Amino acid sequence: MEERYNELTTYQLIKKYRTIKEKESPEAKELENLIRNDLKLSANADFNSIEVHNQLSEIVRKSRLKNERFINIIAWIFIALTGLSFLGSGCSLIRSDFDAKLSKFVDSQLFKNINPYMQFMLQHHLLITIIGSLFFVLAFFASVGILYRSNLARKVAIIFLIIKIIQNFLEPILVKYVYPTVYDFKYDLPKSVADSMYKSSVIMSVFLSAVFIILYSWLIYKFNSPEIKEEFD
Repeated sequence: MEERYNELTTYQLIKKYRTIKEKESPEAKELENLIRNDLKLSANADFNSIEVHNQLSEIVRKSRLKNERFINIIAWIFIALTGLSFLGSGCSLIRSDFDAKLSKFVDSQLFKNINPYMQFMLQHHLLITIIGSLFFVLAFFASVGILYRSNLARKVAIIFLIIKIIQNFLEPILVKYVYPTVYDFKYDLPKSVADSMYKSSVIMSVFLSAVFIILYSWLIYKFNSPEIKEEFD
């Protein structure tokens, strides 16, 4: 039976123990022993005493408060970031001067020097921006749902994080092979300077992508952990 509980924290063991009505059952005794080991309680300590009861209650209170604080902080960060991203996308949609400059660039000779994938992205800038805006709206409402402990919102947030991981995995590839360089724009720069700028952009992209992939992976792990999932059930 111990193998069933070896992945649980002390907080989860206590919660599980308290759901069992028959405290003399083998399952309750097994949980009691695991909790004793975690709390370094001796075999002679009265598990039903007020002191032990208060200790267990304090562990549950602190752990639950910690989990709630984590969920709320992450939800508000998501709300802020997705809200700002949506506003940024919206501003680019209503900027007529930007559209005029983009159209002029698409018609220019320099546009032909750019990678075909980048050409496609620029030519369909409006559609891509609208899709991105809808994506941020969905992520925003999922973030609000997390505040209200919606399990559906938790799952949507995980999907959002998976998409961001894929995006960050692809970002260095886009920087290296797709995004325009100083050579594409025919800037009058020494080759050594242009090479250095290109190399720095690739290295920085790899570094930032690795950081965010680790961060998003950790968030997915946390939102899938039993302790956090319990808050949404």
